Amino acid sequence: VEKALVKAIPILIGFLASLVGITGLTAKVQKIIKRVRKRIDKAIDKLIKKGKKAFGKLIGKGKGSDKKKLDKNAEEKQDSNKDTEADGTVSVPIRLNGKPHTLLAVTKGGKDSLEMKSRQESIEDRVARINRQLDAYIADPNVPDSFKDIFREMKQGPITQLDRVEEEATAKFRELKKTKKGKKLKKDSFIKKEKSKVLNTIVAKIEEICRRPGMENVQDFSPLAIERADIANSKLGTEFTEKQEAVQKVFTDMKEDILSAIPPGSKVKYRGSLATGIKGPHKTVNDAIQFFDPKKFDADVFIEVTNEVWAHAGTQVPKARTEGKLKLQEMVAWDYYSQLISLTDAIKEKLKDITGYKLKGGEADFELMIQSVRKSENQLRSGIQYEPNSFANAGYPEIEKRLVKERDKDGNDKIISPENHVEINL
Repeated sequence: VEKALVKAIPILIGFLASLVGITGLTAKVQKIIKRVRKRIDKAIDKLIKKGKKAFGKLIGKGKGSDKKKLDKNAEEKQDSNKDTEADGTVSVPIRLNGKPHTLLAVTKGGKDSLEMKSRQESIEDRVARINRQLDAYIADPNVPDSFKDIFREMKQGPITQLDRVEEEATAKFRELKKTKKGKKLKKDSFIKKEKSKVLNTIVAKIEEICRRPGMENVQDFSPLAIERADIANSKLGTEFTEKQEAVQKVFTDMKEDILSAIPPGSKVKYRGSLATGIKGPHKTVNDAIQFFDPKKFDADVFIEVTNEVWAHAGTQVPKARTEGKLKLQEMVAWDYYSQLISLTDAIKEKLKDITGYKLKGGEADFELMIQSVRKSENQLRSGIQYEPNSFANAGYPEIEKRLVKERDKDGNDKIISPENHVEINL
């Protein structure tokens, strides 16, 4: 098996390397291939270690005569068929695009290959998951009895009659196989597809009932709601809101100083992971989103000024004429610069005392931004662009399905997560 691994690796790596070197291959495809190659490299390393360990233990168990017998049998097998390696398979589970797969290094009949198999949710597992959802609604005291009766019928009706669906699908399959179009159909796949249609109908019915009057106060037990709850509880938890409150307190405690320093009609807000709970797209790890870290965070605070104030700033700071936001340090000639820069130093001193706040050179990592209302509106309208599968890779495929999907000017897919600006009430 170790030899199978060794032989399979150059085949795979060589294939990827040749693809990357093809003349005319777009930068987008090259980027994807390189990213997949890194992930496969890691899986291969894991396979090699696991294979060596497993077969090392197997051979190591032989002692004395047993070990000699094992060696002798191996020699006899090698002599009887020198051109054929022993058949064997080493597998390791991996996740790609948020879905489970198994990577296999296989030796069979003297031929070596590296394969990947998908591990899809079975019909039985999906039925069990839907049943748990129905049970949750039936047990919820806020669900009206009339709706509970419907949920009970769903459990006793189509969801428990998949055997009948299989019989009907089998008969339908036989008829289709007689046609030219149905010759390539596979029975198991066809039956699973027919069963999935029934389950899809049930899921759609559950969602429709949950939107009816009388269900407003009922807890949402849908897969999407469960993913959202998981983020709120396990990924963020109470520490997220505690850090938000701690940062806001710094500014509310300095309310009088801040109001006297900022232009009339201005608002103090913050964005970034402290506002959304999710780090920016440039901070993904293994192509998966990362969440707010209460042990290491900063505050992206900005002063939102009226469009009129920003236009006037452009007469003093030329760069403001073409930019919708600037660092305070870039606006030295602005009327409000001197009072705001001294305010920034005082804010840093207070942020430094918050546990988990990032430090830079011994002081709080903080930089005040100034931007116009128009810039804020554009940010909120545009959202935050993430690479496809960034949420699915982190284990949140249902949330990703709901995010706005668009194509950029080059025709590449993009996922848009909502932007969030939190206003600090002064």
